[in-house]
Parts: sequence; C-alpha cells; structure tokens
Amino acid sequence: MKRIGWLVLMGVLAVSVGACGRKIVGGEGDFFRSLVPIYPSRSTPRNALLYYKAAWENRDSTRIDTVLAEDYAGSSADQSETLQFSKADEIRALGGIQLSQRVTRVIVDLHDPSTWIWQYYAGDSAAWVSYSIPSPRIEVDDVVMGSLLADQSTFMEFTFRPTTPAPASPTDTLWTIVRWREQGPP
Repeated sequence: MKRIGWLVLMGVLAVSVGACGRKIVGGEGDFFRSLVPIYPSRSTPRNALLYYKAAWENRDSTRIDTVLAEDYAGSSADQSETLQFSKADEIRALGGIQLSQRVTRVIVDLHDPSTWIWQYYAGDSAAWVSYSIPSPRIEVDDVVMGSLLADQSTFMEFTFRPTTPAPASPTDTLWTIVRWREQGPP
C-alpha cells in the first residue's frame, strides 16, 4: 500500500512541476486537461515580446500568428550569409516544431527586460519601438539531434508597431512585431 501511495504522490508532483508557469482553469476534475499557458496582454512592446517568447516556448503557432504583423520581416545574418523570413515562414517553422515528436522543449531566454536596449530608427514611423536583446539564449531540445542552441555572441532586435484602437477595444493599444533581426558575431 505504501508503494501505491508513493506512486500517486510522485504522479501529483510530476503534474505539479509540469504545471509551473501555467494557469490551472476549470472546476473540480478538470485539472489534468486544463493546463493553459499564460500569455500577457500585448498592451506594451515589452508584453508583446513576452507573448512572443511564451508562444515559442509553448510551440503555439496560432499565437505567433497573432503577435506578428502581416508585413513582418525577419532576418538572420552572420559572416557568410543573410537569411530572410516572412510571417508565413516563422509560423511554418514553429508549426513544424509543434508537430515534431522529437522536440521535447524550447527555451527562449531573453534575460530580464530591464537589460533590453530601447532604440528608435529615423527611417521608422515615430510610433514604432525597437528593443535590442544582447546575448539571447535560444534552445531547442531534440531527442535525435540533441540541443540546438543560438549562439550567445549574437544579438536580436525586435521592432514593434502599435494598433490603436485595438480590434477588441476602442480605448486599448495592441502591439505587434513588425521586424526581427538577428546579427551573428563579426
């Protein structure tokens, strides 16, 4: 009987640890099927980036679709080449990770938001905001290929555009990511 008690306790602990960072919703009996990821409101550029981070970590291509602007443009450059990404490319990439049974975890470590560097570019609209993230850590754990890491000597920059009023509320502003840039080491 003690063995069954320990097994039940271990099962509850495993589910509890797995629920970290997730909100448990629903009534009694809904515990196991109602672990819902928490996404912040996109009312600020900072929250829009945290929303983006949560979508990647939860492998949620539907949420990525909502936080990226329709004209989103991404680029990744290093010494030898520059790759360009559209919104559809990013949704497709995350959708592939979501469907893969080999990927066990995605970590997007953008460090504390107080370390993000606010920037404005003269060629951008006056309402746009950019954040540079020095030395981000992006990790995709794959059971076949191992851990795939973004080089921490890079920096990433996200540019945000406000939509006012937000479609759901005439008094709120909704922020979307219009541009992403990753620059590798020189």
